[in-house]
Amino acid sequence: MDQGPHFVRDLLGLEARAATGQLEASGDGVHTVLYLVEGKLVYAEGGTLHDMLSHALKRDGTLTQKQYVDVLQRMTDALVEHEEVRFGEVAIQLGYASPQRVTEGLTHQVRSRLLGCLQYECIEYQFDEGASYTERVPRFPVEIGPVIFAGLHTFYNEARLRPLLVPSLARYWRLRNPAEFGSARFALTRDDVQLVRRLKDPTRVADLLDTPLKETSMRVALLVSLADLVEDVGASAPAPEPPQRPPPEGEPTSSSPQTPSSKAIAAELAARRTRALKGLAGASGGAGRPPAPAGVDALDAIAARQGRQATAARKANAEPPVDPETYFQRGRADLEQGRLAAARQHFEHAYVGNPSSEYRLYLTWAQYLTANSVSVAQQREALEVCMMECLRADRRMAFAHYIAGRLALVDEQFAAAEKALKYAVALDPNLTDAARSLRLAQQRLAGKK
Repeated sequence: MDQGPHFVRDLLGLEARAATGQLEASGDGVHTVLYLVEGKLVYAEGGTLHDMLSHALKRDGTLTQKQYVDVLQRMTDALVEHEEVRFGEVAIQLGYASPQRVTEGLTHQVRSRLLGCLQYECIEYQFDEGASYTERVPRFPVEIGPVIFAGLHTFYNEARLRPLLVPSLARYWRLRNPAEFGSARFALTRDDVQLVRRLKDPTRVADLLDTPLKETSMRVALLVSLADLVEDVGASAPAPEPPQRPPPEGEPTSSSPQTPSSKAIAAELAARRTRALKGLAGASGGAGRPPAPAGVDALDAIAARQGRQATAARKANAEPPVDPETYFQRGRADLEQGRLAAARQHFEHAYVGNPSSEYRLYLTWAQYLTANSVSVAQQREALEVCMMECLRADRRMAFAHYIAGRLALVDEQFAAAEKALKYAVALDPNLTDAARSLRLAQQRLAGKK
């Protein structure tokens, strides 16, 4: 089942009620944290390498490769010295980028990280409410609505849209508030606005989508539905009230029994809906199950039944699960014994089961060690970014200092390597390779004197 629309609906709900807190989202092994203040997205962390400010400044030519490396080295040195610095701050200090350009890049980074969350069909997310979660985060505000709509255009094609809207094709929708339906909130185009305006009166969804821009119309329809801008008025259009004419002289003024009032029609529709839902709830799941009543969305019930069957099959055939920590310890043992491919596989299993920063760092290190000549530079960048994020979150993470020292050794920066490796050994004497690498760095330093 596509969980992306649920994420969009809940995010728009947080925006609508001006919520403050952090929204953590994970999909395909990528972890992102979105920070909201009074319903506005002000900052984001995590995401992919593509979202990083450093890569954005490299892509647009603001930084050369040498300048990029200089900034990374300055950041690594600062972290080893237990100072917290950010890429943009260092780029400004070194004169490589202007404050305005860094601010623009960080704002784009926040937008890109939110946009990245919209691509996943399988996504887990949790919102922790409270101002304490946002007190110390920077502020680079981004409008949520336009990013949501851009995400629907980018990641929701007809194949993904159709299952979401087909159950509603026979339903009639109507705008809750025709005077304000989000044209500015979502940066709708003129064609989008004209489409939404058709919903001022009850309109069958199938008729709404029957336009030359079918896929575009489906996105607009999904958006107004997820934003709770429309109400479902039933499987048939409400009958208009008969025109009120003064009765002929001498006749009673009450409504004729042959002409039901709008209230009576609404009551009948509600009664039909109730009966339909009761019929759906009482239907059996066996082979002789009767079809769902007209106008009732039975797809959810079918999907739930299929999900239960699939879960039962997996439970019947699956081996006992292995917890992530077991995979992690196996990976560490493989790493110490030089079995790099096996270590990488075990760290992958551990990270999938528990996407923690420590597991991610070990996995990224194993990916770097097993990278081929084509991808080694890219894996080096990924490792540096992951290492600095871990040190920013926990300055006492021994393995992150170990990696900083190992990379400094590769770059023949022996003094920096000695500092980082000394700290790693002090934090965790069980890091046997850290001690060995420290001796190597000290030997190279002695050889240079």
